[in-house]
Amino acid sequence: MNWTPILIGIAIICYTFAARTLILSSVNLYIMAANPNYRSWDNTSTVSRDLSIGIAIATIGTVALCYL
Repeated sequence: MNWTPILIGIAIICYTFAARTLILSSVNLYIMAANPNYRSWDNTSTVSRDLSIGIAIATIGTVALCYL
């Protein structure tokens, strides 16, 4: 069985979700910097959680490509 298409599909899905998550968290980070009313510990923890999730998903996609 050829695993190449499956691994490429996993990498594409992971990179798509990672890009979406990182773009959304960077927009939230920009809003926190621009608007003082948006700064709170809840928003800060949400942004840091989303950045961590985005990096983890991108890492999973990279590991899938490393097995090719």
